Amino acid sequence: MSDLTANLQKIASNAKAWPFAEARALASRLDKMGNAKDEVLFETGYGPSGLPHIGTFGEVVRTTMVRHAFESLTGRKTRLICFSDDMDGFRKIPDNVPNHEMLAAYLHMPLTKVKDPFGTAPSPLVLGACGGGSLEGEEVTITGALIGIEETLMNEAFDSFTEEPGIIVS
Repeated sequence: MSDLTANLQKIASNAKAWPFAEARALASRLDKMGNAKDEVLFETGYGPSGLPHIGTFGEVVRTTMVRHAFESLTGRKTRLICFSDDMDGFRKIPDNVPNHEMLAAYLHMPLTKVKDPFGTAPSPLVLGACGGGSLEGEEVTITGALIGIEETLMNEAFDSFTEEPGIIVS
């Protein structure tokens, strides 16, 4: 272990911020379970029933903060899976999208069936589509596997994301 890693673990073990408190509790729980797997799988998710907003980001960033605190504290490898519940029903038409009349026909249908109100994406469009492997903003990038529920269920692909995950933390 390098001096830098040892110093980081010492700082993490004494940090009072809630991600570090959660990470310490998780590490303690895993130690009691006796699981010796090298990798710990963290999970999070959101319902993409409209355009992304700070609440959507918050669901992912909180898990990411605990994940990074856990890595700093324990030195263990982790992975993040973020589920987008694109099978969620289209409950209401967001005020900040165009073509309300067209969208009205899709109320209560799975988000994967809703056509793109902007006319820029292939149909059907999931308003909060995952796409790619990161959530990005001007100053933040969160890497992990972003998984749409419909694609996963329809292709029975979930096992490929969680094979030998070690421990799953939700």
